[in-house]
Amino acid sequence: MRTTIPFGTDGIRGPFGTPPLDEPSLQHIAETISLFIPNGSVAIARDTRHSGTIVSDILTKTLVAHGIQVVDCGILPTAALACVVVDDEMDLGVVITASHNPASDNGIKLFGSTGAKLSKEEQQRFQEGFLKNPTKKTGLHSIHPAPTKAWLSRLPKPDLNGVKILLDCAHGALSAYGKEVLEKCGATVTAIASEPNGANINAYVGALHPPTSIGDHDIGLCFDGDADRLILCTHSGILDGDDILFLLKETIQGPLVGTIMSNGGLETALDNRLVRSKVGDQNVYNMMLQYNACVGAEPSGHIIFTDGNMPAGDGLYAALRILESCPLPLKSDWTRWPTHQQSIRFQTTDLPNGVKPSLEHWSSMEKAIQTGHRIVVRYSGTEPKLRILVEGPKAKEHSDAMATEFKALLKL
Repeated sequence: MRTTIPFGTDGIRGPFGTPPLDEPSLQHIAETISLFIPNGSVAIARDTRHSGTIVSDILTKTLVAHGIQVVDCGILPTAALACVVVDDEMDLGVVITASHNPASDNGIKLFGSTGAKLSKEEQQRFQEGFLKNPTKKTGLHSIHPAPTKAWLSRLPKPDLNGVKILLDCAHGALSAYGKEVLEKCGATVTAIASEPNGANINAYVGALHPPTSIGDHDIGLCFDGDADRLILCTHSGILDGDDILFLLKETIQGPLVGTIMSNGGLETALDNRLVRSKVGDQNVYNMMLQYNACVGAEPSGHIIFTDGNMPAGDGLYAALRILESCPLPLKSDWTRWPTHQQSIRFQTTDLPNGVKPSLEHWSSMEKAIQTGHRIVVRYSGTEPKLRILVEGPKAKEHSDAMATEFKALLKL
């Protein structure tokens, strides 16, 4: 039976082998793509997960059977695939990745012909096709001869002679390319977590698990599985997306876009130029367009520039832009508000009547707000988790109270 397959904050994602990442669901998604772009062309890339090849094969076989021209680009960072879509004038780009999630997960990110992720309107139109049946016809399948060319031509080329860089690729899609790009700029590079085996992607490495020390290096660059996140490591500590906005404020004019998760202290640090969007790089991008902003960032490390020619958010592009405009050692000397964050994972079977509890009228939330704390409580758009953020002098106390109330609602 054909059903709708909802988009999260970053495409379609879940444990491989279960809906929507089992074979029938993947065939269903591919059939819907053929309805979305009849007789069109699709570029496909993947990260280094073992399941990526399986997902790619299922999608390709089904797409070709429904009249689509499929170009296989192999393992690529997400932004590199977006560049292929633009330069080769493809109708759609498909990246098979679960980004920062563990190797057991996988997912699908969709990019339109401009190289940007599908808009909310395009997602809605795409979803309408889930309940329709396409006609079978014969398409084509080919291998892209130079899938990195369009991406590499867009990367900045700062002079990095004399700079020692610790490069952490999270055993992901950047592993085969990052070291060479930086060395061509003159840097001396030590690469770690750059030996993917299909099962070690994001495994206690990369942007979610940056190294605690960079040794005698000048800077550490840490990416996630599909290389669209960047976290910086310095001798003074870890720098996230909030810090990156602060670093760039002197070289970027106009509004600077963060999210509801950006630290409260950033508003003062950015001279009240901060504009907040909802969570998700697509929401950041839309807010940037609304305010004509050149740069936007999520604390998690998604960094987006609109003043260059990179069609999608790219961790390596962001790193090179920073190294091009900000002198080393990097200094992010602004004052953060005290913060406590936690995530509570649950199963669908934990939900009363299968419905997530409302996030309104919790006594623990109301108490935190009444005492002047800033709170963000939301369900993850990519995983079955409740995410809690509290900022203020008693952040942990109020965060724990909310976690306790949520667990009581679910009887965990």
